[in-house]
Amino acid sequence: MRSPYCRLLFLLYVAFAVSAQSPHLPVENTPILLFSRTKDDSDTVAGTRLRLTPEGSAFLGSLYAPFAIVSAVGPTRTGKSFLLNQIVRIENGSDASTRVTKSAIPFPVGGGVASKTHGLWIWPKPITMGGVPTYLIDSEGLHGVESVQTIAYEVELFVHASMLASAVLYNTWAPVDAADVRNLKALVAFSRLFMMDVAAATVDSNNTLPLTVPGEEHDLIAIPEHLDPPNLHWAVQNFNKYALRKAGWTAKEFLDQLITKDTFLEDANVDVRFLQQQFGTIELVPIVRPSDDDAKMAGDGDEIGWADFKEEYRKDVTSLHHSVSTHIAPKRLNGRNLSGAELVKLITLWDKEAPIQIPEHTNWARAVQLKLEHEAKRLLRAFDAAAAKLPITMQGDFATFTKKLQALADVEMAKMKASVKNLGEDPRGVMVIAFLEKELANRVEQWENVYITWAETEIKAKGDAAHDEVMDWLLGLRDTPDRICKWWFTTSLKEALHKRIKMERDKIIKPMIKHFPSSYDHDIMHHIVGAGSGSAHERNMEIDTAVHQILLTHATCPNPFQIALEVIQPLWNAYKTAFLAGGGLLSLGVAIQWRHTLWTMGVRLTHLTGTLLTHAYRHLITLGKEVLKISVPLLGIIYLLWIGSQVTILGRDVSNLRWNVRGLSDEMEDAMKALRGFARGFVTFVLVFGSGVGFLVMPWVWKRIWRSDTGRK
Repeated sequence: MRSPYCRLLFLLYVAFAVSAQSPHLPVENTPILLFSRTKDDSDTVAGTRLRLTPEGSAFLGSLYAPFAIVSAVGPTRTGKSFLLNQIVRIENGSDASTRVTKSAIPFPVGGGVASKTHGLWIWPKPITMGGVPTYLIDSEGLHGVESVQTIAYEVELFVHASMLASAVLYNTWAPVDAADVRNLKALVAFSRLFMMDVAAATVDSNNTLPLTVPGEEHDLIAIPEHLDPPNLHWAVQNFNKYALRKAGWTAKEFLDQLITKDTFLEDANVDVRFLQQQFGTIELVPIVRPSDDDAKMAGDGDEIGWADFKEEYRKDVTSLHHSVSTHIAPKRLNGRNLSGAELVKLITLWDKEAPIQIPEHTNWARAVQLKLEHEAKRLLRAFDAAAAKLPITMQGDFATFTKKLQALADVEMAKMKASVKNLGEDPRGVMVIAFLEKELANRVEQWENVYITWAETEIKAKGDAAHDEVMDWLLGLRDTPDRICKWWFTTSLKEALHKRIKMERDKIIKPMIKHFPSSYDHDIMHHIVGAGSGSAHERNMEIDTAVHQILLTHATCPNPFQIALEVIQPLWNAYKTAFLAGGGLLSLGVAIQWRHTLWTMGVRLTHLTGTLLTHAYRHLITLGKEVLKISVPLLGIIYLLWIGSQVTILGRDVSNLRWNVRGLSDEMEDAMKALRGFARGFVTFVLVFGSGVGFLVMPWVWKRIWRSDTGRK
């Protein structure tokens, strides 16, 4: 290591290691490629994109706040690089003796008609403008002749130069005509589309960007709109000021005429609003031709001195430099100075969220339609993502869920309406709004169906538990006949069984009603509960089978009336026996004691009975006629009452009634049998009751008869 050769090798190794670890350290006199052309997989002109380079990212990331950037954009071969070089010359204090060679200028200037610059280049050596370290960005010329540029690529050039810059030099060549104004307005309009789409995508993706502030840290969803807009300085080179003075206009008045009269969009107010949104201040800076020597201006001379330019040109460039320096401000986000690292994060995020490419040869109307359609699809995805996060729980309800869905839909609709409004109420926006409104209504309905499906699944799960509980109760009742026989009538037992089944199902349905729309059919809900996770037919068959088995068991239970009759029958028989025996003995004693009187009474009674029978026969004939008039309706009523009693009391099936002639005769016979049974019972009751009453009043009757006979004697 002590030999000079070893020391030399060591120093070379250290230098190589340092350079390997710091590959992006710039050489101050060499511009750095900030954004380069790239192609996607299609490898077509339409696939050309603008991408931040690693060396550009490293350089921007090394900048500390505050700093400012001046970008130069405009058509190709209009002197953008040349103009930036003159600003550097002025900033460095150029005088008449100062001469800048090609090797010392910031940006190379090429001769001929081909563009020298591709992509975006930044000069790494700052100049001081307005007391702020300021870096210069030169951009690829628009409408280049050596390559076909798409609208999307030119918009990316313009929008990136604008987003990075605190001041934009829009450089064109005189004379300024309507085409130049429309080109600028087209770039601004397409840039607004780009930035609005990026903003919407960034907000929807909810990408937060940590931005460091001294003493605190903020998580911010930053969008291009949050950047302080740059100032626009429209430099028109080779300008004929004599014509402007002859018209009696100032540069500001001329600019106002250009902006208001020559429109790119159908609505001139939208044109102006886009310009005001894109830039903070807008000024027109006329610059005369720098020299009449075409050879020098084409770059053929070895050197170009400051004194080689016209005095008026030097004044115009100095005036432009003064205007930029006066109005320039550090790059800010929401009024806060940005560091280079933060700006890199923002640009990287926005490029990641960039919208689809605008196809080649796309006009404004088609671009708006693509933008709105793209945003509509993104809003639908955002709605679905937000709807998927809505909780579906037993604590909620269908009405609240629907309100939340509608609120989400209203938010997305508001975003779309705001975009359409920003585009100047474009007619295509009305159609997209109608499309989005319809699609959101469909999505709301789809998510409502998701909620209903969840509720039906919950009911099915609860229905399984309820079915098991009902079956356990029915089978337990079936296996305990004593409990079944507590019901006297089959009808009441049926009612009790069906009431219990309905109660178990209602116990599930009642708390679940709030999870269904009011239009939901309750019969369907009962069907779902009955089916559970299985088949409704099979579940109902299981229940019907158990109920049928219980009813069959109930049919074997003793009749309560029969039990009561069996208890009363012995007492009744004993009563009849005792009554008949006592009555017989009493009658024998009376007959012996009062035989003469009884004979006399018998004769009288016989005579009286004959008389009574004669009169009764006559009256019975008359009464029979009247009875016949009433008997037919009465028998019909009795028959109907009989049928009613069969159905209501005995639970007889009406479909089993015999409606034909023979069947009616059988029914009538059954009814008459029942009537005769009732009559026998009634007559027996009257005889027994009358006998008892006669036995009690007989002494009083005989006493009256005895007194009557004694009186006659």
